Amino acid sequence: MPGGDLGGRSSAEFLAEAARRYPFLPAAQLRRLFHCYGGELDAVLGQARSAADLGRDLGGGITERELDWMVRQEWVRTPEDALWRRTKRGLHMTEAERQDFARSFQEVRQAA
Repeated sequence: MPGGDLGGRSSAEFLAEAARRYPFLPAAQLRRLFHCYGGELDAVLGQARSAADLGRDLGGGITERELDWMVRQEWVRTPEDALWRRTKRGLHMTEAERQDFARSFQEVRQAA
């Protein structure tokens, strides 16, 4: 399963190492990303060295970088797929935020 290989480390060890590599990420955001992407976390975050490197927050804590990953690597084709099936972040957003996300999704998808 994609992301299932943690290189022989436990989840706690992997997260502790990731926290050292990405000190700019709040612990809750790092845990969410780990639960979504597991061992692919470094690939999702790329060469990010600051929160700004991840792009803007598109809503629900999903950044431009994360959405780009979902579109390019996981073949996400609709905002609903990203918000409800893949991340469940739609549960943490208002209707207006979900509509804003849908507009941003189209921009990112067209750029991909």
